[in-house]
Amino acid sequence: MREDGSRRRWPHLRPLVWIVAVLFSGSACTGAVQTATPPSTQPTVTVPNVQGMALTMALDTLKAVGLTGSIGGYQPTQTVDANAVVSQTPQAGAAVTSGTVVKLVLAQTPKATVPSLLGLSLNDAKIEVKQAGLKIHVGGRRVVWLFQAPGVVVSFYPAGTVITQSVQPDSEVDLGMVIRVVIGKAPRCDPDYTGACLDPNASDYDCLGGTGDGPRWTGVVRVVGFDRFRLDGDGNGYGCDG
Repeated sequence: MREDGSRRRWPHLRPLVWIVAVLFSGSACTGAVQTATPPSTQPTVTVPNVQGMALTMALDTLKAVGLTGSIGGYQPTQTVDANAVVSQTPQAGAAVTSGTVVKLVLAQTPKATVPSLLGLSLNDAKIEVKQAGLKIHVGGRRVVWLFQAPGVVVSFYPAGTVITQSVQPDSEVDLGMVIRVVIGKAPRCDPDYTGACLDPNASDYDCLGGTGDGPRWTGVVRVVGFDRFRLDGDGNGYGCDG
């Protein structure tokens, strides 16, 4: 009975209790918001200009200001050296956050296809090489012959033409590359004969004192290769010895 009496005695205090509770809760929330730490922001940096730089230098330049460089592709060009930066994203001067990745497009030397120069005269070889966007360099001249003989190189390409080239035909190389060639030359003396110097460009030789009509004549010679003048009639390895 006494408890019911107390409830009837203080009914006007209930609204006050609720108001105090709400105010206390609001002040607690307000204090939490006021003391919260604001979100951190990364520093802003200006993107440097790395166009035209070699890749390693460009990466070091970006790293020095807190940025990261990354290869974003290649572009054939001759305006800068190979593997130098052609373009960048973001562009130079842009304001970005520290740690931003800058995409770098690198220069790639255009390619050319090596033509076949074998058997061509030097002038024709120069024309072919120039049209392909390449360069030519004569690395020497070498005595050539169609048959095996002492002191000469067997070649199916005639004297006065390209007999070797430094890069195989149809190879893909950098534009402007130098192709080295060797030009064949005829021997001063026919390498198929020794004991006398027979002109390799002569149409025919006959033996001195013989019945042949020339137009060139020779004495005894040793046949060491192909007897194209048919001087060794008995097949003993010597011509005009009979």
